[in-house]
Amino acid sequence: MSPYSLATENQTLPKTLRIGVEDINYAPVMNFTEGKHDGLLYQILHEFALQNDIELSFIPLPLNRFPFWFDENAIDIRLPDNARWKLSSTNNIRYSAPMITVCDTTVVLDKNRDMPPDAFMRLGLPIGFTPSSKWKDAIETGKLEIVRDTSLRVLAQMLVNEMIDGIDVNIAIIQNELKHLGKSPALVSVSSRVNADPVKYQISTKHHTEVIDSFNSFVTDNKERIETWANDNGIAIAPQCDRFRSN
Repeated sequence: MSPYSLATENQTLPKTLRIGVEDINYAPVMNFTEGKHDGLLYQILHEFALQNDIELSFIPLPLNRFPFWFDENAIDIRLPDNARWKLSSTNNIRYSAPMITVCDTTVVLDKNRDMPPDAFMRLGLPIGFTPSSKWKDAIETGKLEIVRDTSLRVLAQMLVNEMIDGIDVNIAIIQNELKHLGKSPALVSVSSRVNADPVKYQISTKHHTEVIDSFNSFVTDNKERIETWANDNGIAIAPQCDRFRSN
């Protein structure tokens, strides 16, 4: 029995849930742009809803609207979230246990895979994403410029054209964009000199704590299935992040 089962067996789950999702194509991790419902995070939540007879309504919202999602009562659940992101100004937010921990690698051109961290001058990052603490000193001293765009495809093209030195995302994201650009995924590699960051993906809510309890139980009971889904999509997940550590 899941450790959460006793906490949830007497709770009634809602029949419908409004899910606030990021309006960004981050496939294969997630893609809720242009009415699409794709990616690993969708697969996890969709399966949870099926098992609990819950109807999901996905509401794509821009990243800069994060702080207002719960304040304006526009959503019931936010996907994804992380207690460390602190992008919501609303108090009393309840976070789930991590549904998956994804490795955010520094993706570079394959020919530059051994480039040292102090040689990076321009780093690509999606708008709304926070730079890793590993770049803090380089950014503060002006040695590293963060180049932002809403489109991962644009960032991938910039990397191929050597307009930036790397992109801090899971490598599966950039490989997917290169395929859509008609280019070989083998053009890029994970940097061998920059450590990967494990990023925990959670859901959050302000009012539906019973959903969090039930979701935690689902994740515990389906851990191996979720990891298989991630691997099938080529997504590097913990504890695999350690293999991207530099020596």
